[in-house]
Amino acid sequence: MLKKLILTTLCIIVSTSAQAQSLYEVYVEALHNDPTYLGAVSQYDADSELLPQAWSIILPSLGVNGTTSINRTTLKGTQINASTTEPTTSNRGYQASVEIDQILFDAGAFGGISFAKKSVQASAATKAAALQDLMIRVSNAYFNVLQTEEEMRYAKLRKTSLARSLDQAQQKYNVGLNTVTDVNLAQANYSSAVALLESSKNNIATAKEDLRAITGQYYDDLAPLKDDFALIAPEPLDPEQWVDVALNRNWTLKAASLTSQATHKNISITRSGHYPTLGAALDYANTYNRNSQTGASRTYQPQAALSLSVPIFQGGQVVSQTRQAIANYEVADQSEELTRRAIINSTRSNYLGVISIIAQIKADKTAITASQSALEGMNTGYKLGTQTMVDVLSAQDTLFDNQTTYATDRYNYLLTTLALKQAAGTLQAKDLLNVNSWLELNAKTDMTTL
Repeated sequence: MLKKLILTTLCIIVSTSAQAQSLYEVYVEALHNDPTYLGAVSQYDADSELLPQAWSIILPSLGVNGTTSINRTTLKGTQINASTTEPTTSNRGYQASVEIDQILFDAGAFGGISFAKKSVQASAATKAAALQDLMIRVSNAYFNVLQTEEEMRYAKLRKTSLARSLDQAQQKYNVGLNTVTDVNLAQANYSSAVALLESSKNNIATAKEDLRAITGQYYDDLAPLKDDFALIAPEPLDPEQWVDVALNRNWTLKAASLTSQATHKNISITRSGHYPTLGAALDYANTYNRNSQTGASRTYQPQAALSLSVPIFQGGQVVSQTRQAIANYEVADQSEELTRRAIINSTRSNYLGVISIIAQIKADKTAITASQSALEGMNTGYKLGTQTMVDVLSAQDTLFDNQTTYATDRYNYLLTTLALKQAAGTLQAKDLLNVNSWLELNAKTDMTTL
């Protein structure tokens, strides 16, 4: 009795503490653990350094130089009082200088600033697109787990129903009311249901692993979708308005456009290899020298200079690089156009998808009600001998198909709605919070499955 009480208490503690994870909670985990998104963040951090590097080329540069030297000179061959002397002269000195260099005109350097700005903006747009992509990937993985779990529940119900049908067929065969063919048919369908249930279990494990690959966490329980939730049509109810929003706000399209603009800037930068460059330099030198024979001296030497470089011929390198830059721009321009067309197509198809799925879900509910009624009638008719086992099994398959279709369509509605907002560029974290309101957030761990 004491053991039973302890076990019951433990079950209550675990069940109240092990609350299922919601979609938004899983998304927050993914923000800190998804390698794809974190890679995009790091790439943006790296690309952000392009702008200060571009500015550093045209900003003044300051340098300090210093040298020091010691020389000793010995004169040989001087004869004094029958002895040879070798007078020695020493020379010590140093030189220190400060130099400031400033670019006055360099078309390539100035153009590099514009190129860097566009590149950083494109990287920021790519980062924003990666964040929305993370929301979609998390939602897909999350609802894939829920869908496979729901399909497994239907597979269990199908197995139970087919087990009853097999038992009925066996009993009627035992009393000579049907043939062995009905028994074999029922057995075959029951075996198929058992196999399908095992496959459903494997699908759940795979779906959970897919989610773990994003978040780095394994979740035993996810908050399930409510049985009934509001089916909201897209607002505004006009696909062309959604397309207009997408063309202005879609982050992937913005990144492609900014990349195209950056590559166009690179054409003028490359072409500037033909242009002259002008620079200025200021130099201030302090020189000190001490000679053992002549004494010490110090000089100060300020100096200013302008440098002009005019390229005449570089073996055709600039011409070739300019042609290459033009071709690269054409590639980027076509990539932008391809992205634009894909966004238009995705926006329209997702909009129409939401509309059609809403209608399909309503039809699924009607089909389930009708197939449940039909199955009950088939079971009754089979008991009375007016229906065959084939009729019963067919009705069971129809009900199972309608149930799984309903489950699939419900999750497709949520994912297509989020995909529509992603295509329009309006998808935000608050949209995942809204989806959270359609989940059973107070769901607890089912102790019977532990």
